[in-house]
Amino acid sequence: MILGLLKEYGTETRVALLPETVKAFTDLKVQVLVEQGAGEKAFASDADYEAVGAKIVSRAEVFKQGEVLLQIQPPAEGDIQKIKDSQVWISAFNPLWDTDLVKTFLKNGVTTFSLDLIPRTSRAQAMDILPSMATVAGYIAVLDAAAKLPTFFPNVYDGSRDNTSGKCFDFGSRCCRFASHCHFTKTWSTSSGF
Repeated sequence: MILGLLKEYGTETRVALLPETVKAFTDLKVQVLVEQGAGEKAFASDADYEAVGAKIVSRAEVFKQGEVLLQIQPPAEGDIQKIKDSQVWISAFNPLWDTDLVKTFLKNGVTTFSLDLIPRTSRAQAMDILPSMATVAGYIAVLDAAAKLPTFFPNVYDGSRDNTSGKCFDFGSRCCRFASHCHFTKTWSTSSGF
């Protein structure tokens, strides 16, 4: 099998596979082609990928040789026509909302897997993209709140007085709310939510 890791477009800073994951594939004798500069925005250099056995190639070569193509975002408009019917496309492309993209995949005979539709079960938890992104969102929510709060988060006791802890109210998706609640309580703040 030949995996093809594509560089994300636009402002996306993530990459579908980091070097440590690529190493797990290369240890299984899977050939991994990485588009030049694919991991730069995620602080993974081409040298990091080469050190674990990946081959750095051009975008055109990834499309030409890759059997399974990996990217976080849906394919860019110009890339859709480059995907052959013998290839598999894996990304988060919201097939329930982006029906035009799904119709294009069907018309071109491309096999696809959308990471945002992996069932949320215990067995599939390692493939579930929601908890990892919700954890990041929850953590950032705490940092944003701390920057805007006019008081301290933690209970700070000194010789003259004690400061009341910060209070927060969490709302949003279950995973994001859980992550932010955990981060708030780690700072000894009072957290509630729905």
